[in-house]
Amino acid sequence: MLLAIDIGNTRASIGLFAGTRLMKRGSIDWPARPSVRAIEQKLNAFAGKGAHHACIASVVPRLTPIFAAACRKASGTRPLIVTPRNAGVRIKGYNIRQLGIDRLLAAAAAHRRHRRAVIVIDAGTAMTIDLMTARGEFAGGVILPGIGSSARGLGEIAARLPCVPPSRARRVVAKNTRDAIRAGLFFGYAGLIERIVERMVKESRARPLVVATGGDAALIKRACPIVARVHPDLVLEGLMISASGLFLRRLARSPRYSSRKDR
Repeated sequence: MLLAIDIGNTRASIGLFAGTRLMKRGSIDWPARPSVRAIEQKLNAFAGKGAHHACIASVVPRLTPIFAAACRKASGTRPLIVTPRNAGVRIKGYNIRQLGIDRLLAAAAAHRRHRRAVIVIDAGTAMTIDLMTARGEFAGGVILPGIGSSARGLGEIAARLPCVPPSRARRVVAKNTRDAIRAGLFFGYAGLIERIVERMVKESRARPLVVATGGDAALIKRACPIVARVHPDLVLEGLMISASGLFLRRLARSPRYSSRKDR
């Protein structure tokens, strides 16, 4: 069993894989000062003794060593840290030093699922909209505040406006403040996404399939008819795919494995 950990901006998504099948998924919210012991306890509560291998993808560098140490204690093995450099995904012109591993893994998993050009909308704390070519090359995309982040930001900077959680709106001509904010978020992000996708299709000269992932993926699908599929766990799937390749390469380099092959 493989324990996969995707460390995001506000929480870590975790999954337990048997082969390529996601058997169990969950998440870990961390306090202001997370400790190895606290994370280890949460990983043990999630996976028990079922995890024989572990892998980590992270966009929060300060948390990576804490989770790595917790994984070593929880699973008894050194986790693989998957980065854009070792993920095994081709990158078309994007500055690899600035590329978030979550974007790369989600795009790779979407391409593996559909075997064609894809546009991946990852709707989380930040929203990313990225293009993966038909040849399986990460071509780049855009980054903007997630719909939830926009809602919280509006409530924080405007004294008389409430913080309204994003949800479906039925009409754009709202009759009260809360509904007006809800409609602005819902229809505003729908128009924004559709325009970006339209430009991306034009620039790529392709006909990519549009898919969504992340915590707000279902809401984005409701807002945007152009979204053809929702895959909630694309980053975890991409992490499993990349880690499986890295484990095989690590095994092939081990002296014990090499000596057995030569017999």
